[in-house]
Amino acid sequence: MPTYDFRCLTCNHVFSQKLSFSERKNAACEKCGSKEVEQLFRRCNVLGGTSSVSGDITGGKSACSRTGGCSGCAGC
Repeated sequence: MPTYDFRCLTCNHVFSQKLSFSERKNAACEKCGSKEVEQLFRRCNVLGGTSSVSGDITGGKSACSRTGGCSGCAGC
C-alpha cells in the first residue's frame, strides 16, 4: 500500500499515512483529527538515458528544474 504525505489545514501538522488510492480522500490529521488536509507531493527524481528531472510539487504547483531533455515526466 502506498504512503501519502499530507498537511493539516487546521493545525499545520505534516504527516504520512499508508492508504489505498481510493482512501486518500478520507485522510485525517493524526494530531487533531481534522479532515481538512491537503496532499503533498515531495521531491522526485526521474533518471532516464541522458535526461534527468527533479523538482518539488506542492499543492498542485510544480517547481521543476531540468537538466537535459524531459522525457514525459508526469510531474511537470
